[in-house]
Amino acid sequence: MSSPSRLPPDSPSRQLLRELGQLAISAQETFYQQLDRENEQKASLHKKALAAATAKHEKVRQSVELERQRLDAQVQAERERREAEVRRELEKQRREKAEREIEEKRREAERAKAFEAEQSKRDAIEKSRKEAADAAQARQREQAEAARKAQDEKTARQQQETDQAKARAQAAAKASSQQTQTTTPPKSQPTQLATPKPTSILQSTTPKDTPPVNKNVHFADSTIPTATPPQAQSSPTSDPQVEAEHAKYLTIHRRLKEMRAFMVSEAKTNKDLKQTMGDMRRSIQKSVGQLVEPTKDNKGINRQPHSTILTTLKNALTLPSPTIAIAPFFANPPPLQNNTADPNGPALLIYLLNIFCKAVIAQFIAEAGVKPQAADPVGIITSHIFAQDVLKWQGVPLIDILLAKYHLVCPLLFGIRPPSSTTDAQKPALGWWREEGSYLHPPTHSGPFIPPQQHYQRLTGLSAGFAALSLRNYSKAPKMINPFPDNHYWTCLARIANTPPDQLTESHFVVIKGLVECFAGKFVGFYGGAAVCALRVVVVDLPGRAKGEGGGRGGV
Repeated sequence: MSSPSRLPPDSPSRQLLRELGQLAISAQETFYQQLDRENEQKASLHKKALAAATAKHEKVRQSVELERQRLDAQVQAERERREAEVRRELEKQRREKAEREIEEKRREAERAKAFEAEQSKRDAIEKSRKEAADAAQARQREQAEAARKAQDEKTARQQQETDQAKARAQAAAKASSQQTQTTTPPKSQPTQLATPKPTSILQSTTPKDTPPVNKNVHFADSTIPTATPPQAQSSPTSDPQVEAEHAKYLTIHRRLKEMRAFMVSEAKTNKDLKQTMGDMRRSIQKSVGQLVEPTKDNKGINRQPHSTILTTLKNALTLPSPTIAIAPFFANPPPLQNNTADPNGPALLIYLLNIFCKAVIAQFIAEAGVKPQAADPVGIITSHIFAQDVLKWQGVPLIDILLAKYHLVCPLLFGIRPPSSTTDAQKPALGWWREEGSYLHPPTHSGPFIPPQQHYQRLTGLSAGFAALSLRNYSKAPKMINPFPDNHYWTCLARIANTPPDQLTESHFVVIKGLVECFAGKFVGFYGGAAVCALRVVVVDLPGRAKGEGGGRGGV
């Protein structure tokens, strides 16, 4: 077969090939043109889509920008508002601070003025007291001088009368001798004229037939308290000396009530004093209520309330308050240490000590009445408070304030005996309180007596508290003096042991139980074998004697 290129130029085959080639070229060009048109259309569509996307993006950007601007404006407004609020708050604080400073200055001025007025009042009282004391001393000197002159005159008159009597006797004897010179004189004894002696006002007026007073108020370490056997005649209800001592403490309790009323009336006119009294009273009552028995894991649990009580009482010495005489709050007031010593002291201290003692008594009744060992931590803190030198007056602890309350609530601890009469007549001497509504009142109140179980629970707590107070060992604190030493515990047991069997009641044995149940070991630690003998007397012998006498009054 021949190649087309070798065909002649005008051959049909060559023409057909040429036409086919042209047709292929034309078809290819048409195809490419179609592709170009499609590309142009797609490009146009892409441009339009890009333009639309660009426009949309711009719109979104603008909206975001507007939102940002709005948020920026909002943040700026919030910042400005806060800054303005801070400025207003600072301005308010500055204004309040200025007002407080002005108010503080005003109060300071008022306090200074009140202090000056109080100081002036105290100075005036002190001046009047000194003037009264000087006047009293002057009157005493005048009275002493007048008494001395009267005594001298009386002595001179007596001497003159004696001389005159001697002269008359000598004259009578001389006349008689002259008259009987011629006769024999009878035998007779010479007559002597006794010089009258002035009667002393200090002579004892106690009749000789007065029965001896039982003075078993203290025992030496080696003695044993023994009960007095019953006599045929009726025994007195209580030792007169014990009754006199009891009356002294009841008088102190009455003075404490008067002092409290005085402080309340003073607080009505002094707002600062009223606020101070209220805060300190609540602090002491709260702290005493927090005293509990320590455990192995928490031995210092009472350290904080103890510190609060002591700090509060010490603050009472420095805060401005009225002054009162301190001596009336002692059963046996100590003498002033020097002539310039001030007999007055801060009434706020006496008021707070009264509150403290009242809270201690209430704690003994509430806690130790159910659990006698709970009295020990309260007794420790109470004894330590009264042992503080700064809280003493003329070097003597003010524990008579607490004892005055004890004499009121539990007279049996101090040897007071009930009368031999009806049961209701016995109860006041037994410390049997009365009730009215939800409140308890002293035996002098007119309400009904509390139930026996409640009375015995009170006695248990009070006697356990008495033991916790008196059986404190200060050997590890030689610089401190025990304000209520252990001899008071011995005296208490001795007085109960010396109670006649016919005057013993169930209350006596409840008191003994509270005294010895949790504290016998401490008692033996102080007195050794003597304490063991004493415990046998009150725990074994005394109940036996009471049963032998028919069980005492009320049974044993």
